[in-house]
Amino acid sequence: MLKSGRSRRIQVSTSGAQAAAFFREIARTRTVWWVRDDDGSPTPVSSSGQPAFPYWSSKTRAQHAAQLWGHQFRAVPMPLDHWRSAALPDLAKDNFRVGMGLLHGLSSTGEMRTTDGGSKAGHCVIS
Repeated sequence: MLKSGRSRRIQVSTSGAQAAAFFREIARTRTVWWVRDDDGSPTPVSSSGQPAFPYWSSKTRAQHAAQLWGHQFRAVPMPLDHWRSAALPDLAKDNFRVGMGLLHGLSSTGEMRTTDGGSKAGHCVIS
């Protein structure tokens, strides 16, 4: 798990095992993956009706999603430190959810909403 220096507040849903695996893998590789084309990244709508920005824990999984969404999409790596310090706070500011392992924009292995403005990936609510 990611170390943040604070106690963790995590609510686990039925996809808790997948979310835990996601965090273990990104902590090990220090990389998260996202999918984009020349115009940006797809942002499916979450079950709460909010847009969700999808991320994956491996290049293979992100490439699979890119292939499913269309030939114009590609998998792009992001350093974990940048994700935690810049991407998550920006998404929180814009009221985006964070999707983990989204495929087709219809299902996911989990979705998290940061409870601390996005600066610590270890502080989240899995829903």
